[in-house]
Amino acid sequence: MTTNKTYWKALEERYFEGLTTKEEERLLRQFLTTEMAQTEDFEELRAVMGYLAVGKEVHKKKAVPLWRSPKVLKWSAAACFFILGGIGIYHLQPRTTYIAYVDGHRTTNKMEVIAQMHSVMADINADTPTSTMEASMSDLLNTLNTEE
Repeated sequence: MTTNKTYWKALEERYFEGLTTKEEERLLRQFLTTEMAQTEDFEELRAVMGYLAVGKEVHKKKAVPLWRSPKVLKWSAAACFFILGGIGIYHLQPRTTYIAYVDGHRTTNKMEVIAQMHSVMADINADTPTSTMEASMSDLLNTLNTEE
């Protein structure tokens, strides 16, 4: 380390202008611990560098708990989104329940219910003399007239 006071004054000047490198700032900090730096000439430099050193200590980055780290929060949010989406899709799926009452008994067997439905549909579509609208209306009106 040099003992030339003009060198340190020039370096101090460069420091306040923001032109020093990291290595030069390290040398300045090291210089401030020497006997030569304890004069009034370097009082401003000591004050500024001391203030910055204390500020760095006070405002050191505190360790973030793992559960609050941005990466964990991001993945947790994505997992919640997919879980809620899956639950929503599950509940939006149509539920098909097959129920038929045959001879007074409840049947939930899919094949029996479908067979019963086909049987009823065949009966409805069968050609009968009352399969036309006019015949159906006539039967209906005649039924009303005969009840009197």
